[in-house]
Amino acid sequence: MLSDLKRRIKSPTTWIIVWLVLLLSYMQIDNMKAERLNRQFYGKHNTELENLDIRLMGSKYWAYFVNEYTNKKRIEIAERIIKAEFNEDYRSYNRYKAFYSLIYAKMYMSHSDRILSKAAKMEIKEIWDEVSDGTRFEDIGTYFFGNQTYLMDFLNIYEAKFHYYLYNNDLDVVYKDDINNISFLYKYLIDVLPVLLLAFPVLLAHNSINKDVNSGIARLVLTQGIARWKYYISKYISGVLYILFLLYMPLIFISAIIGFNYGFGSLKYPVFYYPLGFKGLIPRHNFVEGLATPYKYIGISRLPKQSVRGFETILLGDEIIPFYNFLILVVLFTILFALFAVALAELISAIINSQLISFGLASAVFTAGYKLSEPYIHERHYNLSPFTMNNPVAIINGSCNATALASFLILCLSAILLLTIGILYFSKKNI
Repeated sequence: MLSDLKRRIKSPTTWIIVWLVLLLSYMQIDNMKAERLNRQFYGKHNTELENLDIRLMGSKYWAYFVNEYTNKKRIEIAERIIKAEFNEDYRSYNRYKAFYSLIYAKMYMSHSDRILSKAAKMEIKEIWDEVSDGTRFEDIGTYFFGNQTYLMDFLNIYEAKFHYYLYNNDLDVVYKDDINNISFLYKYLIDVLPVLLLAFPVLLAHNSINKDVNSGIARLVLTQGIARWKYYISKYISGVLYILFLLYMPLIFISAIIGFNYGFGSLKYPVFYYPLGFKGLIPRHNFVEGLATPYKYIGISRLPKQSVRGFETILLGDEIIPFYNFLILVVLFTILFALFAVALAELISAIINSQLISFGLASAVFTAGYKLSEPYIHERHYNLSPFTMNNPVAIINGSCNATALASFLILCLSAILLLTIGILYFSKKNI
């Protein structure tokens, strides 16, 4: 296994792929720079809503918004946020920003949906006393405008949780278009990694068995007393480790360079995930397809949106974990998908003697498997296809119609089944 892995890593193909991945990474950095030019706010922190509140103070849009006390408190906190941002006091900025978001969450609490309103109230009161400077929850009014009222409070609750976490951990805000190591890592993991996870097994494992069989290496190795199942498994493990090396070695290298050039973000930085996905098999259905803006970013995290009564919104259920825990989960699901994909590609390589045909068949199987399964990622479906579990971030944040627990079980069982079939077939194959 180790000799085979070393041989693969030393091959020119490996380093060509590494340079291509590095080039792809630099393209992602250019995309981030372009996004940054289109920011909707100036300065380091987003204070657009606070400035708008202050500008509208005393106008007809402001005076009748909610009760007078709520208006005054909202403006008071908005002014404190702007002052903290001007003084570069990011700890105070996050504390006031958390309270400001809670005020808006309370203002937009639903008058029409008691269940959602109760859920929002529970979430708001969890951190209210920690950031409110003695302001009573009951003193902040709500603004009634029909069925829309419950659509905004959840977004504000997420914003409050985000800034409260930053305040507690003495961290500054990092947006998705800020260039540092953690923002780049998140963008790479959500945009680039899924594509490579589908492509690498086809490109690099389609000839793992038939190449050695055709060259006579397999026969030579097996005549030395090595059991066929051991040979097959060693090729399998070598293939998985090789793909993981190509996925993460360039990523570690480029993120280190970005960190030295643009700054290192804290590995404690908050990332949203869907915790219920790790506890059950019933997914939170994914309705982002067809939405004008399918996702909402808070910090660097991408949250899936829903269409409720004709309005796009975010539902409750996501929580915060540190970035290092998020990375561990991403690596776990990367390994699981690689185990499945390499098992399938190696099985094809064991069955088909021609390397060219095995490449074509592997490409066709992976493409057809993904395309046929893709519709089940969206709408009210249950996604049971391992082919569409190539995006670890989507699995972790519950936006692929399969829970993290279900994805874990499906990928493990698929890999075991394919590996078992491959071992049984290879043990009887005429070499």
